Amino acid sequence: MRQKEFNVFKDGVTGVLYQPEEDRYQGKALLVFGGGDGSFSDTKKIAEVFAYEGISVLAIAYWKEKGLPETLCRVPVEYLGKAADLLLREGFQKIGLWGISMGAQYALLAASLLPGKFSCVIAASPIWFATQGVASFTEMADGPAFSFAGKDVPCTRFRQKMTGMRLLKECLRRKEFTVRFMYEDIWQNPAEESILPVQNMRASVLLLSGGMDSMWPAEESCEKIMKILEEIDYLYPHHHIHYAHGSHYLLPISLKTDPVFYAERKYKEECRTIKGDILEKTMQFLMDEW
Repeated sequence: MRQKEFNVFKDGVTGVLYQPEEDRYQGKALLVFGGGDGSFSDTKKIAEVFAYEGISVLAIAYWKEKGLPETLCRVPVEYLGKAADLLLREGFQKIGLWGISMGAQYALLAASLLPGKFSCVIAASPIWFATQGVASFTEMADGPAFSFAGKDVPCTRFRQKMTGMRLLKECLRRKEFTVRFMYEDIWQNPAEESILPVQNMRASVLLLSGGMDSMWPAEESCEKIMKILEEIDYLYPHHHIHYAHGSHYLLPISLKTDPVFYAERKYKEECRTIKGDILEKTMQFLMDEW
């Protein structure tokens, strides 16, 4: 497998391009990025798995790395546009997006606000509206997670305050890491202007959700997104795959941090099977419907 590194100071994007020896997806490249933990090392592991299946993948960091935002707050959507332009210069014709959690929100926003750039979106454990940013595990940012054209992306603000004590109490109660309690009183009726304008996408869409997601209501969000697309007779393929015992980590690989979620401990073997199914269905989607 060939690898090529990029740096935000020189190239406008920080990332690693993985190119398989046998390219089974000629002309296509997938942009892969993570979520609210900001772990670029995990992102690269995920990208490698996809690349071993025969597709070129650019793993990118969009915060927490040198030269990028220190917190997940007001991260420019245009950054993904720069990543797409980089891949076009590398000779690719079709650019897809894969993101998980906050990264899934980022992917859906980019496909909605820059519809000419991306023709495929895979959103693992998404939410259906723009949210406040993340300063740390125990602190939400004052502003939105993302910005566009120099302005804040309108977000729905939390009605309650995150505190370390509240977080500890909820995690002990559920016996897993969770911030879902922050979203429970806002997800059904978010601010109208914060609802992701997914109707503007011009891309094939694959949504993934888990029935035991402890971070936010991804299953319900996928249903909301699908409803929006179906009401406008969306012209592109769009699917929602739901895993009843899936956790927030709907990934094609296992991570050392998997056990922080109850589902990954209670249904360990099933979650391992889910990861394999995610990889298989994702690659089939990229082959058949993109």
